[in-house]
Amino acid sequence: MPVPLRFPQDELSHHALIEWWYFNGNVTDDAGNEYAFMYCLFRTDPRKINLPFLSKIPLSDLYFSHFVLSDAHAQKMESGTELFYSNPPQDASRTLLHLSSPDDFSLEEYAPFSYRLKTAQVDFDLVSWKQPLLVNETGWVAVKSGGAYYYSLTDLDAKGSLTLGGKKLSVRGKAWMDHQWSDEPASSEDKWNWFSLQLESGDEILCCEYGDRKKVKFATISRTDGSQATTHAVTIRPADKVWRSSKTGAAYPTRWEIELPEWHMRFETNAKVSEGEVIFGAINYWEGGIRVSGTANGAAVAGNGFMEIVGIPMSESALIVYAKEAEALVSEYLHRYL
Repeated sequence: MPVPLRFPQDELSHHALIEWWYFNGNVTDDAGNEYAFMYCLFRTDPRKINLPFLSKIPLSDLYFSHFVLSDAHAQKMESGTELFYSNPPQDASRTLLHLSSPDDFSLEEYAPFSYRLKTAQVDFDLVSWKQPLLVNETGWVAVKSGGAYYYSLTDLDAKGSLTLGGKKLSVRGKAWMDHQWSDEPASSEDKWNWFSLQLESGDEILCCEYGDRKKVKFATISRTDGSQATTHAVTIRPADKVWRSSKTGAAYPTRWEIELPEWHMRFETNAKVSEGEVIFGAINYWEGGIRVSGTANGAAVAGNGFMEIVGIPMSESALIVYAKEAEALVSEYLHRYL
């Protein structure tokens, strides 16, 4: 049975099969140009996660990262993945989250729900204005034979810099953080459409549908007054706009419609930059910033957010190419560091 989440203890690393700390944000520079970023740090046991290209790494804790950066004005994006060449363990003397590595990475919580995230791509101070959002009301989402612990920080003030196209840019805006951990191994059922909505009204909403033929759907809201609620009356459907990857052949919808009838809310989301593919071995997904418009109780609403689309298959030819690249990456890791 799941147990209630506790803070700050549950911000730290857990002895789970898979865990991640995920940050995204929509930011602007002094000229008003819009950018979006995502950085996710993963921790897993590569021998048990059911990803064949990682299974040869003889570690119980492997850390790796994914990132996305995009420029809305230039309609350009960068993405990448990295295996950490040394594990970033939690300092046992610390009660707040602190992970670091010689590979130009650190995530330090210097005060409750206030962080410094520093990587080769981003350098941000991130300060939460709200308490954690317990996703699905309890912080536990039932999937497959078990489930996942899951909470979010939905209203992070983001100030710092990002490096895009070799140029360092000073930016400021609003960010989001998800922390999840689970003992469920990866499988072909790992398909989901996920949205974070940060409305100008001050409400933030997480919407998700998970699964293939049988879907789990939910939305959890953090209101301006700090109250939270969850609904399972959720409709998420793609609209009429698609971006097709020249690398994998996968076709990703980039415009979506979301309905939350219990809350009298309807939204349309549009990708700020059409391209958003991340490739990690045989895994491909779309990730990027979105614009949000719609109505809540009959009144017009707008905002920004992020979207993640997982489970659209790549072509067979691309699968062969990227599976070989993943094997080469792991071979290099083993040769150089273990």
